[in-house]
Amino acid sequence: MRGVIRKASVNDRSYYTAADVMKILGVGKTKAYKMINSTRNELISEGRIYDDYPKGKVPKSAFNARYML
Repeated sequence: MRGVIRKASVNDRSYYTAADVMKILGVGKTKAYKMINSTRNELISEGRIYDDYPKGKVPKSAFNARYML
């Protein structure tokens, strides 16, 4: 089908959102955002991602390594 945009699943993306973290770890929305923000800020301070990386998203590889998934 031409012109149809499908929603990317978690397997198709290179990042996690708060909804993904909530589902994976079974935490609430506030906790999920805190985990994402702390991981994101750590990556920025280490120079592994840029400051303009989208807020509310975190690279899968970094998140998995930090939370041992």
